[in-house]
Amino acid sequence: MPWHSSLKLPASVLHQHQWAWEDAIKTVNHSAQKKVLLTELKATGLKDVLSSSMLDKVAASGLGYRHLKLAFQRSGSLAVVDVLREKNEAKKPRVTANKKVLDAVQKHFESVQQAP
Repeated sequence: MPWHSSLKLPASVLHQHQWAWEDAIKTVNHSAQKKVLLTELKATGLKDVLSSSMLDKVAASGLGYRHLKLAFQRSGSLAVVDVLREKNEAKKPRVTANKKVLDAVQKHFESVQQAP
């Protein structure tokens, strides 16, 4: 028996706004990945540099501390800044373009490099 809405919506409207299983699976996988990355980020010195909401944005973008550290090791602190502010499909920064935040991350990685 097909599902019917108590709102008396036409089936075409219901199908148009139906959430596909593939989308649900992608969302669950993204959420799980974000949780792992956020845990990794919070276990580092970045938790003292960035707000929890900014750490959340970094993790939601698919970046973990190891990604940022690798960018730094390969090309220096400007590479980390470039990764955080690179434009996505919507022409918005991947994480942020806020100079204060980017400077803080840059200084963090420079100080970690200098630590014994």
